[in-house]
Amino acid sequence: MKKNIVLIGMPGAGKSTVGVLLAKSLGMDFCDTDILIQKQTGTTLQETINSKGLDEFLKIENSVLAGIKLENTVIATGGSAVAAITAVKKRGYKNIRLMCLVGVKEGIEAVEKAHPDVDIYIAAVDEKLNEVGYILPGLGDAGDRIFGTK
Repeated sequence: MKKNIVLIGMPGAGKSTVGVLLAKSLGMDFCDTDILIQKQTGTTLQETINSKGLDEFLKIENSVLAGIKLENTVIATGGSAVAAITAVKKRGYKNIRLMCLVGVKEGIEAVEKAHPDVDIYIAAVDEKLNEVGYILPGLGDAGDRIFGTK
């Protein structure tokens, strides 16, 4: 069985940007769960959050994560690191590490509280989250702009 690499982190942390490059360099496939969510809902992530609310969006995100059955793939998960780690654990994985280019104190604390067994490696801790949960200044939607996934 070939293994996957799952990129988990907060919105704007660079998962999609790094994921495409990592998959290309390792000869793996790439999957962005944000795109899977958009296909399921027929709207952008922000439109789904605005129309259905954050709690409903997180339910959709969890459903998509639980349904992924891929091999030899770099998977960029949605913005909920806690939910993504929970989904990975439900599949039986135990040796999990959270690696982030960018994060914020609130996100780090949330992961530590929910998953104290997960080691966190982070390159930079930015100032804060904005009103919709994106890291500021963060990497923003750089991956979406580069790869046309927005």
